[in-house]
Order: sequence, then structure tokens, then C-alpha cells
Amino acid sequence: MSRIELAVPALALALAAAAIQPSAHAQQAATTGGPAAFAPADLEFVLKAADGGLAEVALGNLAQEKTGSDEVKKFARRMVEDHTKANDALVKLAMERGTKPPQRSSEIAQEVEKTMRAYAGKEFDEVYVAEQVGAHVTTVALFQHAAEHARTPELRDFAKRTLPTLQEHLKEAQALMQRSSGG
Repeated sequence: MSRIELAVPALALALAAAAIQPSAHAQQAATTGGPAAFAPADLEFVLKAADGGLAEVALGNLAQEKTGSDEVKKFARRMVEDHTKANDALVKLAMERGTKPPQRSSEIAQEVEKTMRAYAGKEFDEVYVAEQVGAHVTTVALFQHAAEHARTPELRDFAKRTLPTLQEHLKEAQALMQRSSGG
């Protein structure tokens, strides 16, 4: 089994674990409480979405450095731009509700980035694109749930507004994966 075949499932598992377990950032988030505070499930969404967004920006920047593919570089640039915009909107919304989201990605996301730094060129592209497919499957599900079930109207609206972009990211990543596998 190649390094890539071993790395992709490990990275996907790490990201999935981060998405389903209670956020490590929950203890780091500064909340003032009060009438504007988020319900626990809404706070968990904010923290997971913030962590995922920060990770997307970091990995997008890394991909722009490590890839030799114009197509992957263009995709990575879009990840940085779109996720920075969404992160900024989420931070503003959270701060209005008395919550300060994390300013750096979780330890799991940092480990994924560290692992990906070991790859270069075509190997990096394959691992990055596969990670993006997995990350966006999880993120789309997270945002779909919030769009339907968030108790905070502004948070529900944010999820609904952001979801189409995330779905486009997933389709783009899947198309990149298809092209790179020759199918």
C-alpha cells in the first residue's frame, strides 16, 4: 500500500473525529452569557464551523505553496477566499451574541496540516483533494443541520447563505478527484 493510500483514510478519520466529538474549543470560547448567548447546540455549531473554516484557510494556503497544478492552486485559492469570508461573517455573528470563536484551528486540524506538509507535488495534490472531499462532506452535513435546526435565527440564516458555496466546493473537489484518478 502506498503512502497516499495509507494517509488519506487516516486524515479522513482525524477530520471526522473532530467533527463528531465535542469541540475542544468549547472550553476556549469566551462567552459572556446573558440573553443573547447561544443555545448549547448552536454554540457547538459555531465552534465546529469556526474550526473547520480556519483549517480550510490554513490548508488552502499550504496547497498554494505545495502544488504544481494550476487547477489545484485555483481551487485552493478559492478555499482561502470563500472560507475567510465565511469565517469573518461567523465571527461577527458570534461576537454579537457574546461568543468569541477560536482564533486558531484545533489540535487535530493542526496535526492534519502537519501531516500534509510531508507531501509534495502530485502526491500532495492527491492527499489534499481527497481531504477536501472528506472535509466538505462533513461540513455540508454540519451546515445543512444548522440551516434546518439552529435555534438562533441569524445562525440559521448564516448556515443557509453559506451552504450553497460549501456544496459547490464539494462538487469541485469531487471533480478534481475524478480527473486526478483518470476516471
